[in-house]
Amino acid sequence: MDLIIKHWIETNPRRYNSFVTYVEDTRDSRANVYGSNKKKTMRLTLDIPEDVIKRFRKIYKADEFNFDKDFYKKLWERYPTFRVSERF
Repeated sequence: MDLIIKHWIETNPRRYNSFVTYVEDTRDSRANVYGSNKKKTMRLTLDIPEDVIKRFRKIYKADEFNFDKDFYKKLWERYPTFRVSERF
């Protein structure tokens, strides 16, 4: 996981910087620290670049790698730049 993200950041520095700006803008638009919108109908905790998800899917089969809550929590803890909410 770390190697995939590190490789994406190193090979796409402009896209990474653009993505960081996008996440910061999204974070600023949230109503509270949990990443909810003003009506509290939708919550965003983490945003991952589409290219990174595609690379995960190419390398790992569906039965080898689960995109479950634990996976997203690990990403949220390891990569603060991908965080939309302040709390998971």
